[in-house]
Amino acid sequence: MNFINKKKLIVTPSINETNIVFKYILKNLYKNVLKKVKEKNFLKIFDFGSGYQNLKTINSETYNFEYVDFDPLRNKENIFEVLEKIDNKTIFVALNVFMYLEKDLISEILLFLSKKKIKILLNISKDYFFKKQLFFIFRNYKKNFENTLTYEEQCDLIKKRYNIIEKENMFFSDIIFCEAKI
Repeated sequence: MNFINKKKLIVTPSINETNIVFKYILKNLYKNVLKKVKEKNFLKIFDFGSGYQNLKTINSETYNFEYVDFDPLRNKENIFEVLEKIDNKTIFVALNVFMYLEKDLISEILLFLSKKKIKILLNISKDYFFKKQLFFIFRNYKKNFENTLTYEEQCDLIKKRYNIIEKENMFFSDIIFCEAKI
């Protein structure tokens, strides 16, 4: 299965085309993710759901890790054929992506990665009262929040195949580092 429902996908704007508040939030997130990549001694990043490649931009300004990405809206390849090429020196990064995907696809991706013992670094938006209003005010998403997975649903899917090793609170979201269950 490699079905990605493109109607559910939301695109985070280019970091250079957003307001100053959201730009600060995004840059802070990306810098913290890259810092975690460095702390864990990874040489390569596989950025899943990379959109406008904001992480790549910040990476080139700071750490300059080897960077490969895949975005379902841009790339036409089968995601599993692309994932087959990554190794355990690569960390799989998905920043606010899983919430827009079908549960079955997330489960398949996590199963595939866990069998290869690929470590993952995720950013998952928290469910908070003003979440929808905040995103609409900042106008950073093109579509509404219908049919997105909750924080708990995403964590439940992750915990089936991965152990959550570290969780860093970013106020509106968590950065979560995970290792495959043995």
